[in-house]
Amino acid sequence: MLHKHLRLRQRDDFKRLRLSGETRTQALMTLSMLPNALTHNRYGFIVSKQLGSAAVRNRVKRQLREAMRMLHPSLREGYDIVIIARRALVGQSFAVIVRTVQELTRQSGLMREEA
Repeated sequence: MLHKHLRLRQRDDFKRLRLSGETRTQALMTLSMLPNALTHNRYGFIVSKQLGSAAVRNRVKRQLREAMRMLHPSLREGYDIVIIARRALVGQSFAVIVRTVQELTRQSGLMREEA
């Protein structure tokens, strides 16, 4: 479970990311990032009602949170990160979701450099 202090919840934070954040897009999702001047990352997830029923949207959010929880230790610190789910994400396996999140974080330069 992703700790609550690592989650973005305020409307202003999401708005700031939408206006000023750097964005990467793939078929399944979009990732926006912006430095946050904190010692840790904060994560937010946007899952539109267009993706399906509440049960479908909640499942997608749980999968995205778990994927970020798994990747959190290997990411550089000090960023606000928002993942926006796209319609193609519904019904994908968890492995595909994790792989897509990894690719987006790597493209964004968020992965720590391995020595």
